[in-house]
Amino acid sequence: MNTFNLTEGTTQRPRIMTTRAALKAALRIAAKQDIRYYLNGINVEADATSTRLIATDGNRMLILHRDADNRLDGPVSLIIPREIVRQVAAGSSKGLAHIAIDLCPEGAGFWSIPLLHLGTNTRLTFSEVAGKFPNWRPIVPKTISGAAAQLNPAYLADMNAAAADLGSRYTSVAHNGDGPALVRPESQIAEQFIGLIMPMRHGKAAAWAPPAWTEAPPHQGDAK
Repeated sequence: MNTFNLTEGTTQRPRIMTTRAALKAALRIAAKQDIRYYLNGINVEADATSTRLIATDGNRMLILHRDADNRLDGPVSLIIPREIVRQVAAGSSKGLAHIAIDLCPEGAGFWSIPLLHLGTNTRLTFSEVAGKFPNWRPIVPKTISGAAAQLNPAYLADMNAAAADLGSRYTSVAHNGDGPALVRPESQIAEQFIGLIMPMRHGKAAAWAPPAWTEAPPHQGDAK
């Protein structure tokens, strides 16, 4: 739970800045209907000069960091419910539009966020998700081995789509053996983007025998 030094005369309430595109990108990686309910939302970490969004489903993780002019006296951490992020990411408003997450007058634990496709004056009020988000820092690899590994292609596609949300059409993948592979955007974007995908576990190879037609001799001459 975050605590804030607020008085009745306070007019400048705590505010965290992010973008609609970053929330949309993070939502692609967050869990869906996971029993670990806190993984279904987007974790926000912020201080006076930066904002981070972290999303994971236990198999892949996306960490987005950007400089931000936040109205905060100290570090803040909260989890935004998945349904709130889904509504914010919906619509046809400009993808990179800035979003202000404001502390509500009710105090710690209650925030409001705009629905840009309905206008900046339309805001949703939500209660931050109770629960502790996993400590993601030890998961970020210190080195990359380059050892090839098998990765879930659907996870790669989601990472590529997340990068596209932020303005990069392509991503690069650095394999890391049994550790998490590193996915980075190819284009310059505002966010520092760290995508991590755990390799697929090695299982019994599927039975395979080439069909007989692959061993037939090649046709000779032209068809008459």
